[in-house]
Amino acid sequence: MKRSVLWFILVLSIVGAAVSLLATHQYFQILEKGFEEKSFCNISELINCDLAYASSYAKFANIPVSWVGFIFYLWTIVLTLLTLYKKELKEAVASFGWVLSLIALAVSLYKAYIATLVLKVVCLLCLSMYGVNLLLFVGWHFFLRGRFRLQEHLTLRPKFAQFTVLTLVLFGLGWGIMSSYQKKFLKNAPLAIPVSEILPYHFRQSQYDFTPDLQNPVWGNPNAAVTVIEFSDFQCPFCKEAAFHLKPMLSEFKDKVRLYFYNYPINKDCNDHIPQSFHENACIAAQASVCAAKMGDFWGYHDDIFRNQKDLTRDLLIQLAKNRGWNEKEFVDCLESPETRAHVKADAEAGNKIYVSGTPTILVNNRRVKYWNDPEIFRAIIRAEIAKTRAR
Repeated sequence: MKRSVLWFILVLSIVGAAVSLLATHQYFQILEKGFEEKSFCNISELINCDLAYASSYAKFANIPVSWVGFIFYLWTIVLTLLTLYKKELKEAVASFGWVLSLIALAVSLYKAYIATLVLKVVCLLCLSMYGVNLLLFVGWHFFLRGRFRLQEHLTLRPKFAQFTVLTLVLFGLGWGIMSSYQKKFLKNAPLAIPVSEILPYHFRQSQYDFTPDLQNPVWGNPNAAVTVIEFSDFQCPFCKEAAFHLKPMLSEFKDKVRLYFYNYPINKDCNDHIPQSFHENACIAAQASVCAAKMGDFWGYHDDIFRNQKDLTRDLLIQLAKNRGWNEKEFVDCLESPETRAHVKADAEAGNKIYVSGTPTILVNNRRVKYWNDPEIFRAIIRAEIAKTRAR
């Protein structure tokens, strides 16, 4: 009976290791591509692993929390096998496994609190690991029932101390491996200047005199005190990066931030301050996005345009609208209307008034953000702005 409990713990640990590796893969997918591709567990705004893994809470000691979970499950597998086949170590190893499972359960409760009350999402992969951790604790507890003496097993006896050192070494090796992998994976090398030094520079900038047009597309909380403005061109490669990474970086602040989108096509046909047209389809794409807002789904269509950035044509823009079930004639009429073209020109002119010189240009509470593509810097700026609004 006791051996069957250990086999149960072993199977659970293998399942936990597989789920944690899948979660780590998802973490890196979002780090690389943002929200460009939806994962299998991105079902709705509520049931959404992507939002969980895009947040700063997905990291611990600058590596994915899921990878820390993988190391824990791997070590639990080793402990279980030692308990199964090393009788002289059975009680000491099982007691140590129980302690680790208790720590994992406590971490699970904390992470569940963050997901539910802070991020306000249900992460299916996370729930799977929470369930495994709970069952591991129950399994070790059942195996040790009647033989576990708290005072005896939790004192720094030789075996307990040895297993503690081995655990720290294993987690240290795991951290080193992942830290090295992340450096190779990241396209942009970390800045040599720490965030603490960049923030004062950012806040020494003058604020632009800019009031967002409430008719422009907005994401987040329209009544939030922290305002992010994005000037973008649908044919700009860096704008595509911003399109799929800004929302992941802002996901944990979605109730405290509002993100406004402004078209700034690098094309003289709809932007009077551009001397020559670098992006020939930027104007028609911008007009299509204005029509998408009128149709009621700007952000979804916005993502579709950027996903098809390399093949952008008028016919494709109409096809994307038809794919969403919109009336083709109504969409085409909007696309060709003077009012739509005027809206795009007004967006561009709004950018020209604050001297936008390239795309994307990102403002947070009317200060330009230079390192918008660095999550640590961008989130630090957002947190500082939120703190300032609370202090008022």
